Amino acid sequence: GARDLPLLHPVQDTQTGMNICFLMKFSPDGELLFSTYFGGERNDEGLALAVDSTGNIYLAGRASSTQLPVKNALQPHISGGGQDAFIAKFTPDYQLAYATYLGGASGTDNIYAMAIGPDDSLYVAGETMSPGLATENAYQTVGQSYSSFVARLTPQGDAFSYFTYVGWKGGYTRIEALAVDSLGRAYAGGNTTSQQLPVSENAIQSAFGGGFRDAFLLRLNPEGTAAEYLTYLGGNSPRVADPDEGITALRVDHRGHVYAAGHTSSPDFPGYHRALQPNLAGGFDAFLLKLDVDNRQVIYSTFWGGSNRDAGLALTLGPGEAATLAGVTYSPDLPLARAAQSTLGSQNDAFVAQIC
Repeated sequence: GARDLPLLHPVQDTQTGMNICFLMKFSPDGELLFSTYFGGERNDEGLALAVDSTGNIYLAGRASSTQLPVKNALQPHISGGGQDAFIAKFTPDYQLAYATYLGGASGTDNIYAMAIGPDDSLYVAGETMSPGLATENAYQTVGQSYSSFVARLTPQGDAFSYFTYVGWKGGYTRIEALAVDSLGRAYAGGNTTSQQLPVSENAIQSAFGGGFRDAFLLRLNPEGTAAEYLTYLGGNSPRVADPDEGITALRVDHRGHVYAAGHTSSPDFPGYHRALQPNLAGGFDAFLLKLDVDNRQVIYSTFWGGSNRDAGLALTLGPGEAATLAGVTYSPDLPLARAAQSTLGSQNDAFVAQIC
């Protein structure tokens, strides 16, 4: 809600609502290059960010404002559900290329994750309560009462290449992570309480692991019409509060190996191959998996955390075979190495860990 952010080349130079989005770009040396507000007259929240190969910046999230600064919009007005997702594209010279609502008339819609395809198409994923959004021949054309979705937009942002619901009977499914490989196949991850997933023949885990919810990993074909891969990833947590697993970050490397990060409270979480930390240390720990899904192989799987609560929230790859995991920790005894900050500064801190 701050009304005095330092702005530079702003697309929107005033804070017009109660709590709205902001977007900033910094140089590698920390110099501010771009800063703008983005939002309307109510509450709008940015939840996902992506940059394509030419430097276009994409911001997405959810909006309750009826007066977003839309431009070249696929959907120029908020729907009747009261809260829609939104997508905004900013050019490398800090102009607004397009901004659009995304949602239906029956409930709330949110975007939690974005990814860029090999042709610079934008992929988005999140939750929806709205029927009637799926494109023809989509993987799932009818949603559950509260479904997730994956959608691919054209490079111009003026149409869907596909929009598919993602959800299964007998439970609730939430997508929080998205990645795209060099063939344009979308990988979606999150958590589900459904015990009825139609897993693929080569699934690493073919059955629900127990507890309240499991993580899952889905790969769609490039057209978004079929699931090429679907597996559970979870164990049987003894905890009642904050239970079990969720994937919150995904990456795919040049070999097609999938990296998944998130949190788990299950001591029997699958894997332990080449584990940096083989045992659950606290109430719940962050985890990092590297998978060869086509060959049904867990390349490595590790917990990462201390004696309290820890969760992975973001993931990037490189240099080389390294994976860098960032998230939140409540633990005073993380397994630190070459730490810039060696003690917990407050009740909870951010963490960054590079795993090779």
